[in-house]
Amino acid sequence: MARSESSLIHRRQAVLWVAGTAMLAGCASTALAQPVAGKSTPDRLNFGTVRVGARVEGSVRILARGNDTTGIAVRVQPPPFVRVTQTRTGTQTYGTAGTFVYCDVLISVNTSVAGEFDGRMTVEVGDQKVDV
Repeated sequence: MARSESSLIHRRQAVLWVAGTAMLAGCASTALAQPVAGKSTPDRLNFGTVRVGARVEGSVRILARGNDTTGIAVRVQPPPFVRVTQTRTGTQTYGTAGTFVYCDVLISVNTSVAGEFDGRMTVEVGDQKVDV
């Protein structure tokens, strides 16, 4: 191999190393999932095509600012084909973002009848109202 070819290969390797390092540094500094008060996670539940009689369950989490669940009222208004099976509240600390009150809403879907179903579920956690 000629000297100029060897030099060219080393320069290409150095450029690739620098580009790869820059990409990793960019990814590492981006915070992808940060808690947001007043929104649901996920923001929708899409179950796709389901067989009649199948068991279909899901859940959403609503966050609110605060560090105490005392006196926090939870009210859920599901569409007619959804049944709320459980609600749970608690607190969770998210590092430097602080502490949040959470409300988990667990649901099941009535699959006894065939058809297309679509609807919104309204969840009230304290004074926050969220549509899912």
